[in-house]
Amino acid sequence: MVASGDGWDGISVGRESYQGLVYSMDVQGNHTYVADNIVTHNSQDLSKVMLDIARRQDAQVIALGDDQQAIYAWRGAINAMQELNGDMLPLTESWRFGSEIADMANFILEILGEDWLVTGKGSPGLVTDDPFDLRGEAVLCRSNAGVIRETLELLDENKSVGVVGGTREAVQLLYACWDLYCDKKPRHPEIGMFRNWQELVIFSESEEGGGFKPVVGMVERYRASIKSLCYRLKNETVPEQEAEFVVSTAHKAKGREWDSVRIGQDFSPLAEEEQPERISANGEIIPGVFKLNEEEANLQYVTVTRAKGHLNMAGLGRQLEADRSRLGKRKKAPVQKDEPENLIDILDAEEEW
Repeated sequence: MVASGDGWDGISVGRESYQGLVYSMDVQGNHTYVADNIVTHNSQDLSKVMLDIARRQDAQVIALGDDQQAIYAWRGAINAMQELNGDMLPLTESWRFGSEIADMANFILEILGEDWLVTGKGSPGLVTDDPFDLRGEAVLCRSNAGVIRETLELLDENKSVGVVGGTREAVQLLYACWDLYCDKKPRHPEIGMFRNWQELVIFSESEEGGGFKPVVGMVERYRASIKSLCYRLKNETVPEQEAEFVVSTAHKAKGREWDSVRIGQDFSPLAEEEQPERISANGEIIPGVFKLNEEEANLQYVTVTRAKGHLNMAGLGRQLEADRSRLGKRKKAPVQKDEPENLIDILDAEEEW
């Protein structure tokens, strides 16, 4: 979005530009191409290309974003909020929810070591932590595998279900896992990395690969019936606006809100074990050492802040308590801002990535 003499004008930027695959502007130093002011939204998840374009303009750059909503580093995004030099002006009040949901969001922010916490200015709400309470207008999951499980369970309860973004990704995941199970090479960006079914099974038992555990269990349980499950996902789900329940991954839920949200069962612990508990030579127990998975913490923060009125943590609350106990108090490290990189170096690096 750019400022013009008559107000604000929008500039449409495609996903290719966001991911750094297209760079069509002939950028020259100290030249303003668009306006006197440039505003970037969701600046916590920009590509290096978009950041470089903003830096090279002779204009005021206003970066809007939230450090704790940076959830796309896995696909090459960077947090421009930590790269741009300027005055930081916090916006800490939310009218989406009240103090109850804000308290849960702040629980995660405190684990992250964040100084600026959220103040809930919306209507009073309710936070529960009951995995057996299946109420919730929206069910938010960590992975596509979690979406599959939650969708099928709701369909089994004769509920009308809509899946954010449709069921294509979920169906492709199930088919790919079935191919791997049958010793065929899956044409799938994630499942295609595994050489055989046993590799996927072992990976699904790890903390990092825990999101695949539900779909692995489905394939081993239903086997040849997987095709009928795919049929159900494609043909028994309904458009969101017609659904009693909406199921989504947390990534696709970003920017959305619902009156009532239930958290899926496939989120990973924030505390990752670096060194296991051990016994010293004199018989003393030396506690294990844990590190914080910051991007996972950001994703869980995004997830809990989608709720407006009722938030059911569905067991995640107890997991967060354990994470805080293992990680202890954390002080946020100061951000090191690098000098702007040469454009050619940026493009070369992204091509290698």
